[in-house]
Amino acid sequence: MKSAIIDVGGGLRGIYAAGIMDYNGSYIDMDYIYGSLSNKDGENPLDYSAIAANPAKFIIVATNALNGDSLL
Repeated sequence: MKSAIIDVGGGLRGIYAAGIMDYNGSYIDMDYIYGSLSNKDGENPLDYSAIAANPAKFIIVATNALNGDSLL
């Protein structure tokens, strides 16, 4: 039996892949990356007002792993 993880697209694919493959919490500190780091007083804060004001269309698609259907 063979297994594979297919990871495509996007600038954050590496951190996403590391997160889903990090079963024991030993590779990266996800709470730090998605919590402390991007908070308004963190090292690399997200400008939520600018993101919300951006007129670009923002779509997130997830895929059902059992049948391959996209979930919008």
